Amino acid sequence: MSIIKLNIQLLNTLVFERRKQCIILIILFSPLIGCNISQKPNPNLIRFYSPDTTKCLIVRTEGDTRYIYNGDEIKYILDTNYVKLDISKIAKLGQCIHICWDDEGYDWQAIVDGAEIIESKLDTNKFKVKTQLPLNERGTPTEIKFRGENCAIYSYYSNSLSPDNNGAIIK
Repeated sequence: MSIIKLNIQLLNTLVFERRKQCIILIILFSPLIGCNISQKPNPNLIRFYSPDTTKCLIVRTEGDTRYIYNGDEIKYILDTNYVKLDISKIAKLGQCIHICWDDEGYDWQAIVDGAEIIESKLDTNKFKVKTQLPLNERGTPTEIKFRGENCAIYSYYSNSLSPDNNGAIIK
């Protein structure tokens, strides 16, 4: 009878020690696993930098309204240096921003196809925001320009940047 009690006590001790070891391992490795779950940006506030990081624009989304700011510092209430867009008529699958740096005499040019400009307080001599993609020779909207050097396309649907040619840096 005492041998059975000793075996049960030994078994309980081993189980307790094993649980303790598992808990310690979970605590130690949780931060490492948590840091690698997602490297994707928050789609509600994205900073886009030019490849040389000298220029930046910030895109902030609140419901069906998207704001584009010049620069890498913003406050949530600004009187200047932004454009406000209505994106309510754009299907979720088609929500993108097309960006080119040092383009056509502008520091940057951004297109949100299908949006409607509600308000613009950007310096139109330095920055350009459009709401329609350029058309090809057949009159069809095209993204070809934005797949070239110093340009990029960010898809809100897939939460990704393309092409992978260093046309922009996201933070």
